[in-house]
Amino acid sequence: MKSSVIRFSLGIFLLPFLLAGAGAVPEAAPWQEASGEQPGLRAGIYQNPPKIFLDEEGAPAGLFPEVLAALSKKAGWAVTYHPCAWADCLVMLEAGEIDLMPDVAPTPAREALFKFNQVPVLRSWSYVYSRPGTVVQNFEDMAGGRVAVLKDSVQHGKLAEMRKEQGLSFEIVPTARHNETLEAVAAGRADFGIVNQSLGEALQNGFDLTRSQFVFQPTALYFAFAPGTPDGLIAEVDRHMAAMKTDPQSAYFTALEKWMSPAREPALPAWVIWASGAASLLLLAGAGIVVLLRRRVAQVTQAVRLSEEKLIRAQIIARVGDFTWDLRTNGVTWSEGLLHLLGYESETEIDLDKVLEEIHHPDDTEWVLNWILEGAATGARTLGPETYRLRSKDGAVMFVEANIVIEYEDGRAVKVFGTCQDITRQVKSERAILRAKQNAEEASRAKSQFLATMSHELRTPLNAIIGFAEVMQMTAGGSLNASQMERISYILTAGEQLLNLVNDILDLSSIESGHLRISVEKVDVGETVGECIAQVSQMAERGKVTIEDRLPGGMPVLLETDGQRFKQIIINLLSNAVKYNVDGGRVRIYGERTSDGFFRLFVSDTGIGIPKAKQNQVFETFTRLHPDAMVAGGGAGIGLSLARLLAQKMGGRLGFESEEGQGSTFWCDLPLEFDPDALSREVEVDRPVRDVNGNA
Repeated sequence: MKSSVIRFSLGIFLLPFLLAGAGAVPEAAPWQEASGEQPGLRAGIYQNPPKIFLDEEGAPAGLFPEVLAALSKKAGWAVTYHPCAWADCLVMLEAGEIDLMPDVAPTPAREALFKFNQVPVLRSWSYVYSRPGTVVQNFEDMAGGRVAVLKDSVQHGKLAEMRKEQGLSFEIVPTARHNETLEAVAAGRADFGIVNQSLGEALQNGFDLTRSQFVFQPTALYFAFAPGTPDGLIAEVDRHMAAMKTDPQSAYFTALEKWMSPAREPALPAWVIWASGAASLLLLAGAGIVVLLRRRVAQVTQAVRLSEEKLIRAQIIARVGDFTWDLRTNGVTWSEGLLHLLGYESETEIDLDKVLEEIHHPDDTEWVLNWILEGAATGARTLGPETYRLRSKDGAVMFVEANIVIEYEDGRAVKVFGTCQDITRQVKSERAILRAKQNAEEASRAKSQFLATMSHELRTPLNAIIGFAEVMQMTAGGSLNASQMERISYILTAGEQLLNLVNDILDLSSIESGHLRISVEKVDVGETVGECIAQVSQMAERGKVTIEDRLPGGMPVLLETDGQRFKQIIINLLSNAVKYNVDGGRVRIYGERTSDGFFRLFVSDTGIGIPKAKQNQVFETFTRLHPDAMVAGGGAGIGLSLARLLAQKMGGRLGFESEEGQGSTFWCDLPLEFDPDALSREVEVDRPVRDVNGNA
């Protein structure tokens, strides 16, 4: 920068020499031309100076092309550029029409589409611009206005997200390019414009606009790669990037100084420098030169200071800081952002002993130190992200996410550079979720215990009621009239329904507590289905529903399963098919063997069906899908959930298809042969005893 200042100052006095040499040839551009032997990479390029753009001659220019040229030189790649608008570039990258796109900020949506390298090329943020006379201190000041922003950019996505989450009332005006954003504000087509920091500072002098004083969306910028890009290529990019970012003399810092410094002067031909040097010897005595140089140095110093202050503000806003640990001297330096994050004054001296004894949490100090030193010993270039605890000046514990870059000289680790970002709120939220999950599980266990206890208490009086009602029905003879006999029948039906509900609750409790017992035996499917049809036949007659047994005759189908539980599943499916059918409706039961060793039993009805909006609730416990289910004699919403759990515990599965107004078809798969490995570990299994010939 100093040599640039000298050339600028002396150039004022050497204007005749400069005019005489105006036809000189400029320096060659720094990017590489593709060659036939090198691997080719196709890169997208759009207009976003000074980070990336095509110059007046149509050649790639800016920070990212120069960094990519340095990377390709180290790796032996040949890079070709394909101009496109920003949104079109991302579409081409997703389609594989280009291999990489520079200057991309990761978002969850983009990370699902593309691959990103891990070492950022640049950290950036955005400013809000408005016409003179408008003061913008926060997003509430933009209420009711029109906000221009680059279409599909990370700023566009964040702005839309904030408008939705915070209920902000402004209109978003998408633009194709950043400079169109500022043009829209200047021309009155928008009231406010959001532009990234580097481009905004480069273009703001060309528009009569006012820049806000608050920073929006600080973010890191990376290379984005097409989904099919080999991970090894991306890892090589990170390796070279990490090496360049730890070397102050590297091409990276040269490009950063050239393109991202607050003020840049155009490079002069070499002969002008020599002529300026010769002429300066004649003019050094002039007091004007001294005054001019001092003024220029002061300007540059002020610009550097302002740039540093912006970086510090960005770190403070993002609650992030960085540190450097010199392994040769054990010297430690912290950035202003890290000092502020942990509550220390800017003048605070930090050393390794203070970090290990006061700042690192005592439970984390040893393993964090070993993590870094072991990484250095194994030659790791980058480490992290890793989470550990730090203690601020006032003693408060803070969770940080750390990322490390290790610098080597002659194969020996010499310097550790790292970043720490405060994630305390995220960690506390995750712990709160875990506690809520544990509380819910404990409440579920308490509920199961309560239901089991109450169900046992209810079964005793229920059995007495049912027993006495059966005795009255059998011994009444002619002493009771038809109406009284019908009432006894109602008592029996209601009692059995309630007893079945209690038994279902007990089974659910057994499953949840892990004490369900499965008794394995040979079960004839056709015989079991016949028994189940007989059991629900009275319900079907009352509803004028016909049950059709469509199972194939001849050779019986035998399953190795729990016959009682199998019957329980079938009765639940048949009961629901009858319960939610229409007058004169039909229920068909049929089955088939599957190719994966299961027997699938179907129960199909012509009933009212299940609304699509409620189909995801079918197997939820205590859920009734029809509001009049209880009035119509429906259950409490246990049967289907219990049937599915029983099928799963026996190594099977249960599902359905339904269309509202057309009916439903439920199916249950159970294995033809008993396989204990397929059963849940929470199930106790009674296996059949066999003789020496293998017979049960």
